[in-house]
Amino acid sequence: MPAVPLLAVFAALAVERLLRASAARDFARMAMLVAGLVVAGVFTNHEYCEASHDGMPSICLGGDTWYDQEWLKVSEWYRNRGVLEPALAYAERARECTSPRSAGMIVFWLGEIEMMLTQQSLRDGGRDAAAAHARRGLDFFQSAQKLGFRRHQSLANAGEIHSMMGELPEAVAALESVQAAGRLDRRGMQRLGVAYAGIGRCADAERVLVRLDGGSPSENTRTVLAGCTPR
Repeated sequence: MPAVPLLAVFAALAVERLLRASAARDFARMAMLVAGLVVAGVFTNHEYCEASHDGMPSICLGGDTWYDQEWLKVSEWYRNRGVLEPALAYAERARECTSPRSAGMIVFWLGEIEMMLTQQSLRDGGRDAAAAHARRGLDFFQSAQKLGFRRHQSLANAGEIHSMMGELPEAVAALESVQAAGRLDRRGMQRLGVAYAGIGRCADAERVLVRLDGGSPSENTRTVLAGCTPR
């Protein structure tokens, strides 16, 4: 549990003092130190639970409580360096915790890594690998939505995965849902505009992309619109 490191330091100090007291034949002090070690041992091996209050959910501290955060920190270290396979492996370890701090955060994190691996696989020409990562990413983001963790961002990320895989109707459906909630960021809007062009909704593509360009279409927007065929 989270208090273990502190208690380990306390126990080591108590043992050192106990040895000194033993050498001095200070039995009263020895009894006090032994009692302290017993209390620390009981506390360490006891599951402490607290009922929900003040908007906080109920929680029990014991076993591997919140160890998912430690695995995610290691995962983040690899992810920040672009080493995605170990990042994914350590994030999977976080899922093994029986008492995670946030199950929604874990699956959202896994979804983001799978999305990055999808992009990487497509860049390297591995379409089959990209499809496998995409499917896993979509499943993770769906789980995050069900758990109520960053629902809109999870849906936007799902739309981005669909867009990367060329599944444009699905991308549009997901991104439009986030847009309707007023939660679609600039990157998502760009994805939506390009997806509109890909399915032949040229007027919508122009509306979205030109607005992002501040009213005057950029060279990239002109290229996207030039390739749009109304359907």
